[in-house]
Amino acid sequence: MLGTLEISRAGRPISLPAAKQRGVLATLLLQANQKVSHDQLIERIWDGTPPNDARGALHTHVARLRRALGDGHHDARRLIHTFNDSYVINLAPSSLDLSTFRDLTVRAAATQDATGKADLLRQALALWRGPVLADVPSESLHREEVPWVMEERLRAIERWFQLGLQLARHDETIVTLKEATADHPYHERLWAQLMIALHKAGRRAEALEAYRTIDTLLRKEFGIDPTQELVRVHSAILNDDPEPARILDETQPGLVTPSRQVLPPDTGEEPDSEVSDGVPQQLPSGIAYFTGRDKELKALDGLLVGDGHETSPPIVIATISGMGGVGKTTLAVHWAHRVMDRFPDGLLYLDLRGFGPGGHVDPGTALELLLHTLDVPAERIPARTDARSAMLRSVLAGRRVLMLLDNARDSAQVRPLLPGSHAVVLVTSRSQLRGLAVREGAHRVPLEQFSPAESTALLTRILGPERISAQARAAEELARSCVHLPLALTIAAEHATCRPGCSLKDLADEVRDQRTALDTLDTADDHEASLRAVFSWSYRALEPSAARMFRLLSLHPGADVSPPEAAALAGVTIPEARRLLELLTDRSLLERTIRDRHRFHDLLHAYAIEQSHQEDSETERTTAVRRALDWYLHTADRAADLLEPTRRRFPLTITHVPADPPVLAGPADAMAWLDEQRANLIAAITLSAEHGWHALTWRLPHVLWRFFFVRGHVRDWIDTHLLALDAARNAGDPRALAETTKNLGFAYWRSGHLSEALTYHHRALVLDQESGDRWGEAKTRNHLGFIYDRSGRFAEALDQQHRSLTLYEQEGDRCGQGRALIGIGNAYRQLDQHAASVPPLKRALAITREIGDRWGESLALIAIGFTYLA
Repeated sequence: MLGTLEISRAGRPISLPAAKQRGVLATLLLQANQKVSHDQLIERIWDGTPPNDARGALHTHVARLRRALGDGHHDARRLIHTFNDSYVINLAPSSLDLSTFRDLTVRAAATQDATGKADLLRQALALWRGPVLADVPSESLHREEVPWVMEERLRAIERWFQLGLQLARHDETIVTLKEATADHPYHERLWAQLMIALHKAGRRAEALEAYRTIDTLLRKEFGIDPTQELVRVHSAILNDDPEPARILDETQPGLVTPSRQVLPPDTGEEPDSEVSDGVPQQLPSGIAYFTGRDKELKALDGLLVGDGHETSPPIVIATISGMGGVGKTTLAVHWAHRVMDRFPDGLLYLDLRGFGPGGHVDPGTALELLLHTLDVPAERIPARTDARSAMLRSVLAGRRVLMLLDNARDSAQVRPLLPGSHAVVLVTSRSQLRGLAVREGAHRVPLEQFSPAESTALLTRILGPERISAQARAAEELARSCVHLPLALTIAAEHATCRPGCSLKDLADEVRDQRTALDTLDTADDHEASLRAVFSWSYRALEPSAARMFRLLSLHPGADVSPPEAAALAGVTIPEARRLLELLTDRSLLERTIRDRHRFHDLLHAYAIEQSHQEDSETERTTAVRRALDWYLHTADRAADLLEPTRRRFPLTITHVPADPPVLAGPADAMAWLDEQRANLIAAITLSAEHGWHALTWRLPHVLWRFFFVRGHVRDWIDTHLLALDAARNAGDPRALAETTKNLGFAYWRSGHLSEALTYHHRALVLDQESGDRWGEAKTRNHLGFIYDRSGRFAEALDQQHRSLTLYEQEGDRCGQGRALIGIGNAYRQLDQHAASVPPLKRALAITREIGDRWGESLALIAIGFTYLA
């Protein structure tokens, strides 16, 4: 593809003279292993002027293409597969030069050595034989798809030249840079690199002449000045600066991750209809009664230019701001659905929870969620927020995506999440986010309450024109009573639907009779009083069990809830909890998030809290919270057993044992549950600490530490264990205090803070010895050995591991013996005593295999491998 379309199968070249067959194949190859719709193929083949029976003609071309490729129907390695409305071509990544190019650029980005980076990029660029698909006559393909691939090549070229400058390969770089500037005469960065290469090669006059050439070209063709970057390079050369390349280093572009994902592996199996196309489609569903907002929709439409496949500037940001309940999310989601076809590379959605219960999502966590969505493996996601931000920009480079960041707290929360190019970002917030407007040039779309006409239109759409026409004045009064707030109007209309015999005037009168306000709404007037009244209508119409569930859900520590969690909270069965959640969702008192999870709108959450404090006793509220937290502890403990069957258990003191706990079939299920519930589990620990439930507060982090370790959630690990440390101390439990102290120290070891790790482990050692806990002392010394090893204190590491082994042998702990033996073998290897290293490692391997300790077995094998390599 990286030139003319050349095909071979089983080493045999295949000629494909028919232009339309080349168009079909090229379109499928650009989205290999992903479904390509009939409509898209028709557009590519006929460029907007299809024949009358376009689908029949398409099928004919595909059939001929299959024959040309030797792609028989019964071939076990069949390439092209048919679905109802699409085709898929199945390819191994190594079968396509574009995929190989992308793989090499990704490997280059991950390589630390500059020479290695340059060599990988040279290999990648050597795959190019000319313009992409040069012999495929499709205007739409070359207009909409090819430029993105060519942009990937250009970015790789830029990076290779930059590495050439860094490695002082000036002569080689000059030759290729002159070719590149001839091919891309308006690309100023290439000219800047050529100027630097000439200057570094001692050809200063030629470097200045190159600047005059591009300066003249830009002024003559476009009437514009060179970029500030190019001007700074010119100035540095005039001043004979020995290192002008640093100017480019300050703005050095990252390697472009492909606009299409690297090909997923071809398993050789027939694809089924459930195979994902790899493109995120995360938009929540829109609402059926969307009304008005013509001015705001027009403003948002104005953000898109051209044919909708480009944005200018490279990233477009719009902020939709306004008070709670004004319809910010509704507008954003509705507009996103209107333009979703313009973003073929993905629709991303993330609730930042800037205002509401549970605390806002910090940028680091938000970046982790986005990178997971984009299929970045957890082990490749860096720990630092700035590194995650850079990775997100690289992953999204060149991809046409729409990102909806909902309910942002402030500009600082949003800024690290912004892509670098080719994206439209829509942000909703109660804050005006002036910082994004000033620094990032965000377009502000303020949202006010509905106009009277829009309010009437919304009521008409929900209640029907006959009812509104018959009670027009009452409808106007109701809209005023709801202060034209869309959320309030929607709930009021739903209530009116449930009470067809009630006049709209009576409903409006009910609103005016209540004067109190929801405290969470921060406005200068009394608008919230009416909103509370509107909420009360839906609430008072609930059956008692649903009203009780509504109140108790406000006590749940997390951002959303599933039927099992709700069942534990309310002390009901899971089927009953599911029924009540569905009922509350139907009445617009809850909203569905993903799968089987539900959450409050933040205003309704505040109202539910008020109702719970008014109607439920303190004992009832406390008991409900304890039931929920006991459910989390019980399930997390089961998950911990599956992740680490050999772990040391502390007796659980669960007041309310779940009657129907989740079924976790194995380690994969356990990890999936912990991943899903991570935020809620952390919130549960915080809430437990606030209630002063000391035993629960230290036990829950204790069962989660292995999960934090495996996933690398070090910040969560430290934060929760600091709470656990206070709780264990207040509980007066010396063994719990020692265990929590060493786990906290191990978290600091995992994060690289070795001084803190040693401090906490020395404290744990004293506690173990004071309480006579020989098993705890063995674990502490084992940890100390690893910390000393990482600190370069290998003799001390060896001593601690020998002491740990002796204690584990006295306690009869085979798993602990395996861990200590691994530590002993590692320490001997670090001391260059390789002959002494192997026996304890082989003994550790035998023990771990004997007891089924898969984690320990993997550690032993790795250690043995390193020893033999040394």
